[in-house]
Amino acid sequence: MKLEFESTVNSDSATLWNWIISKRGINSELFPLVYMTKLDIFSTITAENFEPGKVIVSSWILLFGFIPVDRLRITPVEIVEGQHFIEESPMFTMKKWRHERYVIPTQNACQVKDIIVFEPLAFKTIVSIFVKLLFRNRHKNLRKKFSIVK
Repeated sequence: MKLEFESTVNSDSATLWNWIISKRGINSELFPLVYMTKLDIFSTITAENFEPGKVIVSSWILLFGFIPVDRLRITPVEIVEGQHFIEESPMFTMKKWRHERYVIPTQNACQVKDIIVFEPLAFKTIVSIFVKLLFRNRHKNLRKKFSIVK
């Protein structure tokens, strides 16, 4: 399945990039549906110090912040600082998981675009609905944080 989400927010690209790769930013976007552990590593990843396809950390995905529902082995395959990242991270519940996130500067704002391609191992309909809900929530929280442009 492939899902796409876009939001335009009031932010410059540097500020927005630093937010979306921070532990606080990621978990603020995911709130209140899930919380991810061990995300501090993101703020130290640069295009120069990561190896494409190498797991940088294993993170528990906690439903409502306390019920472990999955484990994500975060594996970036491409990073262009300030512009985009692509991760293809193994998960217990997925045959395939690919998340692309783009920060696109526009006139006095930035657009954030997420493309998610995934294939659940089981409960495909339920998992698909949850992933869609999760990313809608992420974008809602992102627009709330940086104010909606459109």
